[in-house]
Amino acid sequence: MRLTKRPSWERLICSYMVAAGIPAFTFDGLHRRFRGVKGFSFVRILPHSEGGWAKVPFHFRRYETERNQGSPHPVVMFVTSAHYGPNIEDSFVITRLDTFATLLVRLVESDPGRYLGKE
Repeated sequence: MRLTKRPSWERLICSYMVAAGIPAFTFDGLHRRFRGVKGFSFVRILPHSEGGWAKVPFHFRRYETERNQGSPHPVVMFVTSAHYGPNIEDSFVITRLDTFATLLVRLVESDPGRYLGKE
């Protein structure tokens, strides 16, 4: 998906996730969270305007603690900016290693023949 002049990153992310096969992926503007997948707290930042990549760990910790709005779920952060490329696919996703490992284990367990072994 290509960016428009004034993109709504939340709308682009939701459209991308729906096109990828997650039909109920929406953005809750009141709580500044993405909804539609249970067990995760999806958020978005724009590091170019929030102090750069050096501040990403700080913002990540804030979304886990003071900005978690009572959510016990692990944070998955979308990092978006037209500075990184003209397409939504050029965005990044940041999560903690334990969250990523849990996702990867579920993926491998669902189809071990595909994901285990050499290449």
